[in-house]
Amino acid sequence: MQHAFLSKEDASLIDGAVQAAAARRTWIPKTTERYYQAFHRLAKSLKARGQTIAALDHHALLAHAKTAHEGDKQISFALEVLLEHRDPAILERRNPADHPPSTKDKSLIEAAAAASKRPKKAVEASVKNLLRFAGALAGCGQEIDQLDHIELLELAKTAVSQQSEPHPRARHDP
Repeated sequence: MQHAFLSKEDASLIDGAVQAAAARRTWIPKTTERYYQAFHRLAKSLKARGQTIAALDHHALLAHAKTAHEGDKQISFALEVLLEHRDPAILERRNPADHPPSTKDKSLIEAAAAASKRPKKAVEASVKNLLRFAGALAGCGQEIDQLDHIELLELAKTAVSQQSEPHPRARHDP
């Protein structure tokens, strides 16, 4: 969808970055829409200054986002997606397990664990798995509290199915 405030270059760049990330990270449509919205907010504020996303490098975009959109995590996440699109080699250097959960998600998980009446060992195992899941979400620019129950279930099912597939090097030929 072309918006009047987007240059053709920005529209193409945004679409390429979002669609590539959506495919790579297996986003659901609602998440994809959030990224488009974040890019549109960024593009509007840049247009007011006579600038475009396509014309600026990553550092200039970060600086603008910091001043014009302070505290807007979704724009920060969107800029990470744009960096990955502009420099795909960055993806090869990154390990999905490298992402810690957001502070908000960690606090949410720890509060739920503290309130649980389940046996301590079961709670500890759940906390470990939830923190790993929250870290994977953080790596995709998402947080548990940003997603509804259905979205979380879909993402968890995707994560579990990807983990259950054997690693190519783990296969043994007869």
